[in-house]
Amino acid sequence: MIQREILEESSIPPELLAPAGSQETFIGALAAGADAVYLGGRRFGARHFAANFDDSALDDAVTYAHHRGVKVYVTVNTLIHDNELSELAQYLEFLFIIGVDGILIQDMGVLTLAQDLFAGLSHAPALHASTQMAIHNLEGACYGAMKGCSRIVLARELPAGEICEIAKVLSHLGSEVEIFVHGALCYAYSGQCLMSSIIGGRSGNRGMCAQPCRKPYTLIKGTSDQYGRMCDGKPVPLTDEYLLSTRDLSLYPVLNKITALPVSALKIEGRMRSPVYVTTVTDVYRRAIDSCNTEIFHPLGEEETDLILAFSRGFTTGYVNNQSYETVMGRNLPGNRGILIGTVTISDHLGKLTITPASDIVPRRGDGLVCIGDSFEEGFILRNDSFMKGRILEMEAGIRCRKGDLVYLTSRGRIARSAKALMQDPDKRYLGSIQIDLQITIQSDGIVTLFGTVQLRSGTIIPFSFISESILSPARSKPLSCDQIAAAINKTGGTLYNLRALQVTCSDGLFAPVSILNGIRREMLEKITAEIGAHFKPSPDDIRLVHKRIGDLMMKIPNSSDNQSSDIEPNKREPGLVVIVSDITSLHSALNGGADRVYIEWYPAEYQSDCKDAIKGSESEPKNLHGSGSSNGLHETERADDYKGIINPSALISLKEITDMIILNPDYTARIGIKLPKIVRRADLDSIYSSLPTLITAGIRLIMTDGIGIAEAISSYSDSFLCAGYAGLNIANHLSLMSYTGYDFLTLSCELSGKEIDTTMRAARLAQIQTPIALIGQGLLEVMVTEDRIISLAGNNTSSSKLYGIKDNKNQIFSIISDPTGRTHVFNAAETSLIEYIPEIKHAGIGFIIIDARWRGSLYTDTMISIWRNALATPTKDWNRQIIDRFKSEIKQISAGGLTSATWKRGLS
Repeated sequence: MIQREILEESSIPPELLAPAGSQETFIGALAAGADAVYLGGRRFGARHFAANFDDSALDDAVTYAHHRGVKVYVTVNTLIHDNELSELAQYLEFLFIIGVDGILIQDMGVLTLAQDLFAGLSHAPALHASTQMAIHNLEGACYGAMKGCSRIVLARELPAGEICEIAKVLSHLGSEVEIFVHGALCYAYSGQCLMSSIIGGRSGNRGMCAQPCRKPYTLIKGTSDQYGRMCDGKPVPLTDEYLLSTRDLSLYPVLNKITALPVSALKIEGRMRSPVYVTTVTDVYRRAIDSCNTEIFHPLGEEETDLILAFSRGFTTGYVNNQSYETVMGRNLPGNRGILIGTVTISDHLGKLTITPASDIVPRRGDGLVCIGDSFEEGFILRNDSFMKGRILEMEAGIRCRKGDLVYLTSRGRIARSAKALMQDPDKRYLGSIQIDLQITIQSDGIVTLFGTVQLRSGTIIPFSFISESILSPARSKPLSCDQIAAAINKTGGTLYNLRALQVTCSDGLFAPVSILNGIRREMLEKITAEIGAHFKPSPDDIRLVHKRIGDLMMKIPNSSDNQSSDIEPNKREPGLVVIVSDITSLHSALNGGADRVYIEWYPAEYQSDCKDAIKGSESEPKNLHGSGSSNGLHETERADDYKGIINPSALISLKEITDMIILNPDYTARIGIKLPKIVRRADLDSIYSSLPTLITAGIRLIMTDGIGIAEAISSYSDSFLCAGYAGLNIANHLSLMSYTGYDFLTLSCELSGKEIDTTMRAARLAQIQTPIALIGQGLLEVMVTEDRIISLAGNNTSSSKLYGIKDNKNQIFSIISDPTGRTHVFNAAETSLIEYIPEIKHAGIGFIIIDARWRGSLYTDTMISIWRNALATPTKDWNRQIIDRFKSEIKQISAGGLTSATWKRGLS
């Protein structure tokens, strides 16, 4: 387990990190005062639909930023397939050559590759664990640090206390923490959301998220049939329809508290946002952070208004400020909200509006507004100033509205003009920021030697020396003095450079026209500019070494077009059958049905007690389950209702029940395991750790985990445990498999196609990976896990005996479960089944096929195991369409929402 220690707070102000989705936003971010920018190339970034930078533009951007003391981090934060590793390696080499300061990474295989390429090199880019890596606890953060990440971007769900603990421990490991300070929030834990994948084949883990959380949904309540499927589903009447839409994060009002945290960087979200947005938000936070560092910070109403009008879905200070899920969610509107100006009382035929104001803001010419009615929404730009007439606001909208419609201010011309002014003079804050200490020596033969140092805004000092191409001539009449030469060289105004110290030593009797002296100055600045650019780039020897390493690595990575006949033959052993259940009767069914291993969705005893007590008392007035600082860390506003929606809560499995089974049948030690939740926060882990001695006593040795670092922490507690990795590890290539060592088995990402699975398995064999590989073959995929308590929207209509779901505009119903910690899990509307691909699965060498039977009951579990056992026992030579159709027909009879082969055929964009 991780040892947690308290360290002294750092007084260094955090880095302000701004997004750049295009060249224009890049310039705006620097003009507004960003300390660093993060941006993406045209490949391997998690914002595929941003303009992004081609290789040439990326090289130019890095050079431009470095001359202004600004760092550049490049996103490579998507899951990578084996057939992309060669191109990826070359891209990493390119980023190394152009001197980027850091690379943001999601995929553990990419992290492994980058570590291998850059090991021991002085100019290697820093490796940052992207928020897509879903690091939400100390164990995951330490694992990332020990794997080479010098910075961990934490999940946005963490409160300040957990962030502090993680940051303080990481400082011992030479790593630091970055958190988001402003911008859009994901509904689910980033990197663990499959909703966009399963709805439209656009994966958020591949930079293609279609933002399904911003779509309308209906909350559905029904009953369970014998196979755990919803029956008689009916809508729960709700006012709001955007049930998964979050507000935007803005920590500006509490920035003095945030800058006091031991975090190294504050990130603004928004690579898809406009240049005006990026420039405006960066400018506001730049001035605010500077204020926090030099004086007492007071939020300014005008700046808060600017942030709202730059873009806002309504603001929240979020989980980092210990806010509850209610304040994070904005379910009534998914888009830009702006500021409510007032209610229309009169609208004439010429488009003149009379408005009862709701604020003291008087819109001006050039401002953007929108008029919203019950079934009407239209935007407009003011061509003239509006004005107050007594207590009534009048404006010439140019559109017809109706009495009672609401008018919102969505943009201000002043904000756009201010942002454009910054971008039109982007170097205003940087002029003279590079300090030059220069010595000039002019010999008697007129040869001019210049040497000295330059100091960048970042404090970096770079030496330089060169001999000028210009030569001074013998003077015919009036020789130049040293002071005259110094005066000519010193004219660096209007550039990035400032001559802080200048010493001129020259022989007597020399002369040069002003044009020659000006030429020497220009030559000096060009040489220094080149020297600064070269300072951040690696040496030719290091470039050659990285290139050689790529060649060596590529020899070990198969190409998807390789002839498979030359491949190492897969293991001929039949795949084992792993089943995941969530109740005691299903556990018995799985064991009796012949499952090789059964993992139980398990929560420590105190969570089960809380859950059952909450449900038992649900008929009484809602109550707080825990106050602030409680052992499980839940928000004060959480209610007993948050726990409703758990299927058959009385069937939550206790360790005593498992112990009794193992006592009666000691062989079960090798077959029964527990599956930890996908999200395990600090309080969750403390409860799990306190339960480990009981698990050992109970005879439980098998543990399944979904998050990085957890298995390693548990193994360090006791070597009695054998840990398996589930799909939340996002394993999409063989290098990811290699990065997780000592596991019982590892589960591939459920976003891979059949062809990609085959390629990964071939690569694993060539790399001599011995860990068995598992594949989810059957069950409802968990597509989201969130801190939201969506079932609580049903209010007094909630019931622990009911099933809940959300229905989209295509009438697909995604079942939702609230677990004993209160978190919500969303499952796919259709059930994944790969049974027709058993011959291909066997040929690939898959070691285990997983049936995810959680929340489905014992009859489903027993029947599904029987079908799969029969299918696996059918010889491949007898496999035909008739057999496939028979097995699929049997599965359809008990499946939920129909069947899908997920991404097996098409893969993902």
